[in-house]
Order: sequence, then structure tokens, then C-alpha cells
Amino acid sequence: MSQSIFIQVGQCGNQIGWRFWDLALKEHAQVNPNGVYDEAMSSFFRNLDAKTGRPMEPINHLSDPSLSSTFMKQHKLSDLRARCVLVDMEENVINQIRASPQGFLFKDDQLVMSNSGSGNNWAVGYSEYGTAYHNALLDVIRHQAEVCDSLQTFILCHSIGGGTGSGLGSYICSLLRDEFPNIYRFSTAIFPNCKDDDVITSPYNSLLSLNALNESADCVFPLDNKALSEICERISQKITKTSSSYKDSTLKFKLKEGNQKEVDPLSLKVREASIRHTIVDSCFSKGQTTHSSEFNKARPFDYMNNLVSQMLLNLTSSMRFPGDLNVDINEISMNLVPFPKLKYIISSLSPLYTLANHPNSSFLRGIDQMFSDSFSKENSLVNADLKNNKFLACALMLRGNVEISDIRRNIEKLKPQLDFIYWNQEGWKTGICSTPALGQPYSLLTLSNNCSMKDTFKEMKRSFIKLYKRKANLHHYTQYIDQDYFQNALNTVNDLINDYSSLENAIPPTETEMNQWRKSILY
Repeated sequence: MSQSIFIQVGQCGNQIGWRFWDLALKEHAQVNPNGVYDEAMSSFFRNLDAKTGRPMEPINHLSDPSLSSTFMKQHKLSDLRARCVLVDMEENVINQIRASPQGFLFKDDQLVMSNSGSGNNWAVGYSEYGTAYHNALLDVIRHQAEVCDSLQTFILCHSIGGGTGSGLGSYICSLLRDEFPNIYRFSTAIFPNCKDDDVITSPYNSLLSLNALNESADCVFPLDNKALSEICERISQKITKTSSSYKDSTLKFKLKEGNQKEVDPLSLKVREASIRHTIVDSCFSKGQTTHSSEFNKARPFDYMNNLVSQMLLNLTSSMRFPGDLNVDINEISMNLVPFPKLKYIISSLSPLYTLANHPNSSFLRGIDQMFSDSFSKENSLVNADLKNNKFLACALMLRGNVEISDIRRNIEKLKPQLDFIYWNQEGWKTGICSTPALGQPYSLLTLSNNCSMKDTFKEMKRSFIKLYKRKANLHHYTQYIDQDYFQNALNTVNDLINDYSSLENAIPPTETEMNQWRKSILY
């Protein structure tokens, strides 16, 4: 079983990570009723012996009936650790995470933090803190890598609009490229809302980050703040105040201890970590917990962070759980990135709610409708019009009770509606993971390499030009980096816009052109 290391950088990255680990624990709890350390959990978690501190090996086949109760007991969860590195130059969010019910997952040797902040300045995060904390970053990342048996991917989670997430996040991605060149580097990058952002310098930070990620990341999953907020607003309007709280009966059993109490089968720690529910329902229903109300309250951006977390869980589901048509995470980059620089993958989720939101089964979207929804603007995690732009490639990552025949049928129905580039008309990658997402009988994550990304880049460029042509706030950056960084960033975004535009307008060659090409190959 391969492993991934999750690196959460800056305030935004750590807040998303906070939700991600909460939901990851709950997802494993629903399929692991005995609280045993199995291979599925080993992808994102380590289990240490509480007495000796030695790592414990996962069970290969949890459902094997020949496993004795003694053997199972020896592999119970003891001291669970996340395969994760937490980085922030302001200690507030990391301290909150450490004090939260999920805090037991993280130890001091997984943290890199300061208390001064980057001041919304990419140059400070990249040049100042990147250089100052180079060795500390390398040490904690290398330590996490050394305790992996088969490290496959680094998943970097950060915002590109602020200072630490953009600057230091860019530096870390470059560091990973230099020190671990054979390990895939995936960036989950939160793009700012270009038209309504509270950080004045975010246009600079965004383009400088984009330039760095273009050089060092294998695959970038942009997530648009505007699209995420609009999705959550629509969902909140649909969810009624009378929605019943999500309560998974498979996660409870009776323990006689004086009075009978309901106890989470993974462990009390996992129960404590499972405060809220999946996707957006967590923020619209009151979860029950033994913790103080401080951790029951929805934090700012929890709605959006749940969506991002669910996308990441669906993305990695095949490497953690069995399925009829599993997709290894490295196949995403292999199949969806036809050219090295055009590696920006648009994500869409369907459905966007759980059965907890709408207990009435008549409200549940059918499988065919789920496929249709995933290509609509309303379900895209980036403000993108997929159907009116050309596809370079597309992946359909399904979870739950879905058959291969369902995929084939819906691909045939979608083909006339979607415009694929002429040299990749069959550019579909499909995968099925048998384990459903929390609160959903089936779900779909659609990953599209689509030319509509050029529109996002054009907006970023326009915002950048407004500041740059007046040299506004530029002196704050040139204290740490040369002004050439800005011109290079502008050249990069221009190249991306031109490349996507040329593919959007590409037409098949004529028969005469094809014959000339064949002759040039032969002779």
C-alpha cells in the first residue's frame, strides 16, 4: 500500500487540513468497526505502540475470517499519527489544531512555525522564511518520508493569495522537486476571488505563486474562493432548519461501563475527533460531542473547507480502499497532463449534499443526473464553463454503489455535449472505489483538463496589471526579491493563456497535411 504525505501551509492550508483530518478519521471509522490499524489507514496514518513508540505494521486483509481475536487486539489503534507536516509563520491556527480533538494526530516533530507572519507578502514567505527555515522544513519532511514504506505523493495544501501559503508554499514545492524528484507533487491551491478580495497584494502573490508552481508541481488543482462560496450559499438555501443530524449507526456499539454508553469503535480519540459531519452538512446541523462548545461551533470558511476536504478524500480514495476499477493517484498526472506546463486540473463534485441534509430519498439525485451535474457550472470548484470550452482530458472518479455499465452509458450520453480536442477524442480516465463517501450511497469527482482555465488566468493577469503598471506596493517586494520575478510571472501567465487559447482553437489537419506529415516521418 502506497502512502502520501500531506503538507498544509499557511492559515488557509492548515484550516483545510484541520477539516481534512477530521473527515478522514470518520471515513475510515465507517469501514473499520473494530478500530484496527489496516492498510487503508496506513496510507495517511501511522500507528505507534503506546508503550515502546515503535511503529506497528498494518493488517493486510481486515476482512480475513482466519484472523484471531488476539491478533486483532495486537493491531488495535494505539498512538495514531497523521502523515502530515504543518507549516505556518503565525502560530494561532496550529495552536488551535493542537488543542482541538484532532490534536493527538500531530506531534512537535511535524511542526514548523513562527509568530511573526509574512504580512501578505509572497517575497517574505519565499525569500525570507524559505531561506531561514530551509533546514527545519527539510528535516520534518524527510522524517515523514523516512517512515513511509512506499511514498508516492506529496499533497501540498495552501492558498496563493496570502503571504505564507503563497510564498513559503512555493518554496516548499521547489524544495520537494529538488530533494524528492521521483515523488509526485500535487498542489491543492486556493485561488483568490479577483473581484472581491480583502488582500490588496493578492494579485502579485497569485502570479508569483503560479510562476513557481508551474516550474515545480506535477499537477495543480486550483480551487476558486468565489466558486466555493457560491456553492455553499446555494446549499445553505436548500438545507432546511429541520434537517436531522447525521448519525451513522455503523459507528456505534455498546460498552458496559456502569450505564451503557455509545462508544466509537475506533477509539475514544477518534470519537472526539469526529465532531462535525461531511461536506457542508457539518455546518448546518449541530453535532453531539463531549467537547466544549468552542470546538462545536463552525469556524470561518468551514463550509468551503469541507468541500475541499471532500475533494481530496475522493481523489485519494482509490489508494486507500478497494474497488472494481481503482485508479492509482500517479495515473492522474499521467493521463490528464498532456503537456508539462498545462497541468491545471478543474475539479467538480456531485452530489454536494448528503442524505443527512435531505433524509427524503426522493430528493436523492440519480446516478445519471449525478454525471450531468458534475459538468455544470454549479458543481465546479473553479468558476469555469466546461461545456463551452475544449477538453484535453477528463477523469471520472466514482465511489460507492456504481457499476462499470453506468460509466459507459453516461460517457456515451455526454460525448455529444462535450468538446474534446481532436487528437484525444477518447480522453476519458475512469475509476471506481467501492467504499462510498460519508453520508452518500454514491458520489463522483470529475477532474478536467479544460481550456476554460485561460479565463481564470486572464482575470488574474488583469488584476496584476492594475497594480503593476503603477508599481503600487512593489517596494515591499523588491526588498527581498529582484523585480525580474514579476516580469517572469507575467511571461508565465501569458504563455499559459496563449497555450490554452491555441488548443481551444485547434482544428484537425487536412488529409493533405497528414500525407505531408507521414512523408516527413518516413523520409
